[in-house]
Amino acid sequence: PMQVGRARSSEDLGYLPDNTGDNISDLNHKFGELTGIYWVWKNDMDSDIIGVCHYRRFFTDDKGRLMEAVDFENAISDHGVLISQCIPCELTYRENYAREHQAKDIDALEYGIQTACPNYLPEFYEAMNGHKRYFGNIFVMHRQDYMDYCAWLFDVLVTAGEKIDVTGYDEYHARIYGFLSEILVYVWALHNNKNIHEGHLMMTGEKAESLELKDALTLLIKNRQIAEAKKMFEEVTKVRPDVLMKASDLFGDLNDIWEIILICDKEMKEGKSELLDYSTDINVLLKLLRDKKR
Repeated sequence: PMQVGRARSSEDLGYLPDNTGDNISDLNHKFGELTGIYWVWKNDMDSDIIGVCHYRRFFTDDKGRLMEAVDFENAISDHGVLISQCIPCELTYRENYAREHQAKDIDALEYGIQTACPNYLPEFYEAMNGHKRYFGNIFVMHRQDYMDYCAWLFDVLVTAGEKIDVTGYDEYHARIYGFLSEILVYVWALHNNKNIHEGHLMMTGEKAESLELKDALTLLIKNRQIAEAKKMFEEVTKVRPDVLMKASDLFGDLNDIWEIILICDKEMKEGKSELLDYSTDINVLLKLLRDKKR
C-alpha cells in the first residue's frame, strides 16, 4: 500500500509514502493517483511485474475472487497489458469527457500528443472517436512496459500542461491529469501492439469522502439541525461533486438524504416538523422515503 499526496498531507497512514526519492507528491492535487505511478516508475528497481489498483478497486477473476500473483502472471504472459474492463458509451469518448469535464482539456491532450509523439495520433483519434471508456488508471504490465509507458505518459502530460489552466476548477476537477490519463494506457497499448486484456473490477466499499459526508449529515439530522445539514451538503458537493457519483455513493444514500433534507427544510419553513417527529434516525427515514417511492 502507498500513501499518495503525502507531501500535501499532515496525516501519516503508515504506508509507503510517495514523497521520497524522485517524486511529484506535491502535485497530487492535480495528478491524483499518478503521483504514485510516478514514484514507482522512478524508485522501484526490483519488481518484474508492476500494476496499480486503488484503495477500493481491485482486479478479480471471472468468479469474483481477488486476483493473486499467478493470475496476474497468466494474464500478461503473452506480453499483454491488463486494464480495467471498458464501459461502453452511447457518446464518443471525447463527447463524454466534455460532458463531465472541460472539452478544452482534451484539446490540450491532443496538443500534447501531436507535439511530443505525433505517431500516436491515429490511436489517439481512434480512442477519442470510439465509444469505450476506461477509468481509474488501473493496469498491470511487465516491468519494461511500465517503464516505457510512464516515460511516454509523463512526456505527453507535461507537454499538454503547456495548454492547461485549472483556475476556477473545483477540488475534484482540478485533478485534471488523472482524468486525462485514464484513456492513455489504452492509446499506448494500441500503438505498441500489446495484447489488451480487460479485467473485472470489484468495489470493496464507498468513497471515503462520501461516507464522511453521510456520517456528518446523519448527526445533523439526528440533532434536527436541518439548515446546517443543507448548507453542508451544498458546500461539500460544490467542491467535491464526485461524492455523488454511482461509483462513490454505491447505494445512492446521499441523493436520498438530500431529498429528506429538502422535505424537512420545507416543513420547517411552514412551521411543521412531521418528518422529524416521525424519526430523526436516518436509516428509518431512508426506508420510509424508499418505501414511498416503490
